[in-house]
Amino acid sequence: MAVTIRDVAKAAGVSISTVSKVIHDAPTISDETKARVKKIMEELSYYPNLIARSFAQQNSYTIGLIMSLKREDAFLNPYIYEILGGIEEVAQKYGYSLSVINLSTVLKDPTELERLIIQKRIDGLLIHLTGFTKNLFKIIAKSQFPFVFIGHPPFKAESTWVDIDNTKAGEIAATHLINRGARRIAFVGQGITSNLTHKRYEGYKKALEEAHIPLNLNFVKDAGSDLSNISALVQDLLDHERPDAMVLSSNFVAMEVLKILQKNKVNVPKDMKLITFDNYPFAPYTSPSLSVVDMDVFELGVQSCNLLLKKLKNPEFLSHTVLSPTVIQRESSAI
Repeated sequence: MAVTIRDVAKAAGVSISTVSKVIHDAPTISDETKARVKKIMEELSYYPNLIARSFAQQNSYTIGLIMSLKREDAFLNPYIYEILGGIEEVAQKYGYSLSVINLSTVLKDPTELERLIIQKRIDGLLIHLTGFTKNLFKIIAKSQFPFVFIGHPPFKAESTWVDIDNTKAGEIAATHLINRGARRIAFVGQGITSNLTHKRYEGYKKALEEAHIPLNLNFVKDAGSDLSNISALVQDLLDHERPDAMVLSSNFVAMEVLKILQKNKVNVPKDMKLITFDNYPFAPYTSPSLSVVDMDVFELGVQSCNLLLKKLKNPEFLSHTVLSPTVIQRESSAI
């Protein structure tokens, strides 16, 4: 026989209404009582009927996540899965399921986004900003639907968002090299005019300025969208005004740089110190291992979901949350 809410109430020594309030996370119930009731629910393998609950409250208890699911993004942005892990941890804790929506689908047919909202198939949206457009934002804003951006919006938008401070990350990276005696520091990036890399470049420039090191534009190399350009750009640096350190905009750029340095028999870190961004997918496994400015993207997922849940309770809630990165030092920047 299936376990009922009545069985849980009896085993926990509380009323049925109290169990119901625990399920709905009512603030009037103490944390101690919530913990006790949830423990009993777990012991009895009782799972609330979320479908009936959603009909009664006109909620789906589903959070939507809009993100790019292109095959190349899965390779180039492995951190997406860490973000997903952080979101899922919070959603599951509060009784929500997660529905992932391919950005390509809503870009191709924006009415699909309108249908999601109108049909109440989801209670709120998390939006990973890569590739998201201002026109899609207008659809959501017009409906006053609860959402949270993962990333700082590149367009004007009154919104709640959470992001990692990439300008600070660039500053931290260059400062790390300066503190290890480097003075001729190059910045090698892929698409320096793009939002993410540009912020890291701005932070690099700020660190040089604060250390009273003149910016040498010959040390700034932009590979554009093609990683195969990295080899020629780095070779040019080695053949002319050779730097003593490099800030590299991503793991993928760093891998290409390591290849050309090894080809030229440049010793890392003795002759050239290196630091890049993000701990994965390659940084811990290269030879030498790469120092990084680490972005806690799992926490990015956690914070984005927490903010959306607050937004669901209070539609007027507005927050701009910035997470600070930290350095993980490895062989490539050792003194």
